[in-house]
Amino acid sequence: MIVWFPRLYLFLFLFYSPFDLLSSLSTSSPLCHPDDTSALLQFKNSLSISKLRCERNYRYIYYGDDASPPCQTMSWKNGTDCCRWDGVTCDDITGHVIGLNLTRGALNGTIQSNSSLFRLAHLKSLILSRNDFTGSRISSEFGRFENMMHLDLSDSNFTGQVAPEISYLSKLHTIDLSRSDLRLEASTLKRIIENTTNLTQLFLSDLDMSSIAPISLMNLSSSLKSLNLSNTRLQGKFPEGMFRRPNLQVLNLLGDTNLSISFPKYNWSSPLKQLSLSSTNIPIDLPYLVKCFQNLNALTLTNCHFTRSDDLTPLSNLTKLTWLDLSFNNFSGQIPWNSLNLERFVENQCQPIISNPQPNLKPNSIVQAHR
Repeated sequence: MIVWFPRLYLFLFLFYSPFDLLSSLSTSSPLCHPDDTSALLQFKNSLSISKLRCERNYRYIYYGDDASPPCQTMSWKNGTDCCRWDGVTCDDITGHVIGLNLTRGALNGTIQSNSSLFRLAHLKSLILSRNDFTGSRISSEFGRFENMMHLDLSDSNFTGQVAPEISYLSKLHTIDLSRSDLRLEASTLKRIIENTTNLTQLFLSDLDMSSIAPISLMNLSSSLKSLNLSNTRLQGKFPEGMFRRPNLQVLNLLGDTNLSISFPKYNWSSPLKQLSLSSTNIPIDLPYLVKCFQNLNALTLTNCHFTRSDDLTPLSNLTKLTWLDLSFNNFSGQIPWNSLNLERFVENQCQPIISNPQPNLKPNSIVQAHR
């Protein structure tokens, strides 16, 4: 024993550095950076948590299909590693916070321009959706997140004008500002379009975009896959070229009653997979629409103006269609059930929910009536 121990230590010293030996004893990730811990705790303390909403959100998660835990900040405790807190994601090497998901956090309060949130300089993803930040504005400070790739401030009662500094976030892939009392000016959208060349998803439903010319949307990133412009007060002629963008798969124009659309009259085909023209004043020529949108798997035409309401047989040509909403229309024709492979159909008449009333619907499908 006296002979072999020195030789073993000599072998380890020659072939492994002290750093390698220490690393082999521990595989744990680095602790959260102390500056980020402090910023998160200050952010939490600047807001309040609604216990009633928190309980409601937990019930929603339990009975729903949203896997994100609500009320995340309740797990944030001083003296603990913030990388283990709910809703927080850290870089595996530096320990800096790079992701913050506080959706359904039951948070109340105002996010001021001097909020400690803006000290999280390494953030790549920020999700603050479904909270109550009444009185908060999308201030110029949001432009400090130069590494940001995903920004979701939807349904959280942000108000006022969207700050032009949002355009500084040139790495953005996703922007969701929907369902808020916000106004987007033409000059701000122009700067966003010019700088966010990697944008794939843009959700702006319920924003005031009345000052924006629809033709400017043609300059959006060619990588764009999803575009939600429902109830945005857009007015004027919607550019027909938007229907033929090679990567655009989802387009929602619900409620944009001041838009006019004239589909191209020559032979063309759209790559769109999901389309909503509900509650618009756009005349729908169903045979022509079906001919041009052969790739659709979801079609929503609630409360629309059809040029011909007695012939629904063209729907049988939408062989990929799994979702169809024709509610609140006055049809006199028959739906070609035998030619459709629907998983979900929204009934034309207001009536109670009925399970599996049509032979082609799958056993676990539901036929719903809106409102």
